[in-house]
Formats: sequence, structure tokens, C-alpha cells
Amino acid sequence: LKNNPNLIIIFADKNLGPVIIERSVYIRWCLKAFLGKESQYEYLNRIALRRQLNLMAYKVGSIKNSAAIPEHIKIYINKCYEAAGSRQGRFRATAKVHKTPTALRPVNAKCGTGPESISKWLDYELQKLVQFIPSNIKDSKEYHARLTNKQWPAGTKIITADATAMYDNITINHGIEIIGVWLNHLKENNQLPDDFPDIKLILEALSFIMKNNITQFGDCFFKQLCGTAMGTSVAVMYAGLYYGWHEKIRLLPGYSEEIQDLARFVDDLSVLWLGSLRRFHDLKQDINDFGILRWKVEEPADKGIFLDLVISISPEGIVSTKTYQKPMNLYLYLLPSSAHQRNTMKGVIFGELKRYYWQCTDKKDYVEVARLFFQRLLDRGWDFDQLKRMFVNANYKVCNPPPLPQAISESTTSDNDKNIYLKLGRFHPHYIPSRTCQQIYEEELSTTLRDTIGIEKMVVCYKRAKNIGDIVSQTSLFQNRGEEVSTYLGRTTES
Repeated sequence: LKNNPNLIIIFADKNLGPVIIERSVYIRWCLKAFLGKESQYEYLNRIALRRQLNLMAYKVGSIKNSAAIPEHIKIYINKCYEAAGSRQGRFRATAKVHKTPTALRPVNAKCGTGPESISKWLDYELQKLVQFIPSNIKDSKEYHARLTNKQWPAGTKIITADATAMYDNITINHGIEIIGVWLNHLKENNQLPDDFPDIKLILEALSFIMKNNITQFGDCFFKQLCGTAMGTSVAVMYAGLYYGWHEKIRLLPGYSEEIQDLARFVDDLSVLWLGSLRRFHDLKQDINDFGILRWKVEEPADKGIFLDLVISISPEGIVSTKTYQKPMNLYLYLLPSSAHQRNTMKGVIFGELKRYYWQCTDKKDYVEVARLFFQRLLDRGWDFDQLKRMFVNANYKVCNPPPLPQAISESTTSDNDKNIYLKLGRFHPHYIPSRTCQQIYEEELSTTLRDTIGIEKMVVCYKRAKNIGDIVSQTSLFQNRGEEVSTYLGRTTES
């Protein structure tokens, strides 16, 4: 399959397995849906690409040479650019097989490119502001605790909403403008962290990332013209802060009596609502009144799906939840023949049961989802008796958790600094077991290293072996001679 010149293997969206598609169909589809749209992408021939890269180099120099940027960040950016050279992002697409009709989701692999170093730095700095986003939640577990730890007013309903192509529908100028407003507001109220960089520098760097996103597809290069820079590390925080400002100045003040709770995880929104239907329609209109970003908003109901939770609210305002699993989920758990460490599946089972346990208010729901999990592992070829032992042990630990350890005072030295790491390459079942390495270490080295340099323990590390998906799929597009991407555009790379 990997060497077949006429077929290409891509991944399905939502972890729905591999998809085999004709190479020519895939190229035409990517061009028609994304890269060939002149309103979204600009094709760059070699001359235009060289001019664009020179312009980017000048702007990067301006950012790096700013007196406001820390010295260690300058060194980091320089090293990344030296290692990356002229490498640009690689375009590919995943298949949305769960949609009707089937569509593609664009992906731009920016890892290892020069601009990504600036994007990562921006992400690190903007992460310091996440506490100011009114709707921010870390994950569904945090939201679950917030919902179930209190009784809400009688008659409370749940509203869920999903943004339509959030990243694509944040216009660059409006997005940067809103981030600037956010930062200046925090500065005026003395809320910016003491170590936060100069606002002008942040906005300059953000503008550089959003307006200079180049991707390579086959033998062609394209520049993104609109929307959030695809594939960049800062994209999530940028989008979160963008809509968070609208929540802060419009939604929460305008519906302070009706909104009992507001939560958002990137492009998924959940509202606990106590208000009239007329006020809901006003809210729906206001949710969609921010730039060109639009949301699909569900009617207020007693039950809703948010992230991996089915949330139900009783007439008295008591919230209960259970695990939500998508209908098309393939449940591609590890096979018993997979070359993993012996205890890997024990960890998988314990982790899944632990998640099901806190997600399910009614333990009958927990038993049912655990039963389905057991059956799915049987279907993957696992032995019944072996599974039974692992499930019984995991269930006991989940239902009888150990007491939390006492709080330990903060130390100036991280625990990671007290470890020594032994890298053994890719794991193989017939190689020396990690427990043997640990035994040799304890017998021969532990005392000496602990007494001389303070090493507390040795951590055995393995590099993940490639799976079938890694082998048959490729980030860079293979092109048959005479069937390069440029030929589908009716161009040459010179024109």
C-alpha cells in the first residue's frame, strides 16, 4: 500500500481508522476544498516564495532584535531557525467520514519550522492569561465537578453550542485587534503578570504568525490568507482569548440573571440557563454576533451532550452525568499480539474504568459501560480469564481509592531533577525487561549515585515503535512523475 503509486492512505477524523483513497482524487479534493480557493490561499511560485521568505526573515529579525524580548528566547528562536532552514509546514488532510457527505479536515504540520518557535513562545506567554477567560475549563472532569458539587435553581436547563469552523472564521485583523484590547484591558487593571512581555511585541509576533503561514503540498507552496494560522501552537489560546472577550463584555453582563454557568472547551460551549424562550433567542443571536464566527446553538433542554459527558438536569436542579461515546467509535484498543509491555493493558483498563466511574452518577451506568468495554476487548482477541483478572483488580482500585497523601511543601528542586533516565530505544518483548534494568541499577549503582549526586531513582524510557499507520501514511505527499500537484493547477513551479 505504501508504495502503490495510485493510492494514498490518510487518517479518518475522530480516530475512525485509516482511509484508502485514489491519489489523484485526494489531490484534486484538497485543491478544490482548500488550497485552490483564491480567497483562502495564495499560490506562491518560486520567485514569490523567495520574496515571501525574505520578507519573513526581515520581520523575524525585527522581533528577535527587540529590546523587549528576553535573551533566552532570542537564543531559542535562533537555534530553531538554524535547525529548520527553509522548511515550511506540510499540508495534508484527514477524512470526515462521520459527516454526510464526506468532507476533509485540513492539517498543516508546522513542527520543525522556524516560525513555529515564535508560535510556541507566544503560546507560552498567552497561557498565563487563561485564568481571565470566563468560560475556561481544563477538561470534562473539572466541569463535571463544578456541575455536580451543588444544586442549581429549579427549572435550570442546559444549552450546548458548537462553533462552525472556528479557526477559519476568525478574521486575522479582528482577531489581533481583540487580543490587543484584552491585553490593554488587563494592563490598565494591573492584572498582567509581572513577567509578561511588552504588549506591542506580543501583537507584532502574533501578527507575524497569523499573516505568514506557508504550507507545502507536493511541489507547490501556498500562503494562508484568512482565518487562524493553521497548525500553529498558539492557535488554541488565540481562539480562546478571542471569543473569551465576547463572553466577558457581552454574554455574561447581558444575561447575568439567566446564565447560571458558562463553560467552553475551544469550540464547544455549554450554558446552564434559567430564562424565558424569548431571552434564549436573544442569547442565540448575541452568541453569533461577533465577527464572522457562527455557532450552532441547541434549544434549552433537560439533557445535553458536552465533550464526553451526557448531562441531565432534574426539575429540582440536580445534575447527573454518564459517559458519552460516539456512535461511530471503532474502539481500536490494543491487540493482545501488539508488542507492548506486559502491564500496558492493565494501565489502559484502569484508566478507562477510573474515567467511567467518576463520569457515571448512577453506578448502573458505570457497570453497563464497563461491560461494553470488556466485550470490546474480547472482540479484539483478548483472553476472557486474563481480562477478568485485570478488570477485577482495576475495579477494586477504582472503587477503593487510597487516601490522598499529605501536602508536601514546595521544593526548589524538581523531582525530575533527581532522576536518571535510561533510554533503551524501541521496546521489544524479547529485549531485556525494564525490571531487570531496575534490579541491576539497585544492586550496582543506586547507593553510589544517591550519595554522590542525589539521584533518587532511575527511569527506564522506551521510544514508541512505528505502527501500521505511521508506516503507510506520510506527511509529505508522494507524487508520480507527470502528476505533480502543479500539473493539477495547470501551472509549473516557476509560474
